[in-house]
Amino acid sequence: MGLHNIPGCLLNSVKHDLSGPLELLFNCSLQTGFMPHKCRKTTIISLHKDGPSTDPGNYRPISLTRNICKAIERISMEMINSDIVNLLTLNPSQFGFVGGR
Repeated sequence: MGLHNIPGCLLNSVKHDLSGPLELLFNCSLQTGFMPHKCRKTTIISLHKDGPSTDPGNYRPISLTRNICKAIERISMEMINSDIVNLLTLNPSQFGFVGGR
């Protein structure tokens, strides 16, 4: 369930209807470099990993981001990574955070 209380499965079922408006929104955001304020705001929760719940070290932070904003972030990351791979000659031993290596 996203922060707008819109489940991801609902967004997935109407993706063809939303693709046009979202494309306009994403392109505008990428061209202007402007990210809506609500996309920059996340909710952080603590998720218990293992061990005694009284030990703060047994929790890890989880960032809850709106589903549509996650899509903008993913598209931006793919564009940046593509530019880096295409424009720069990476050392063959470089594999951290580089897909397919």
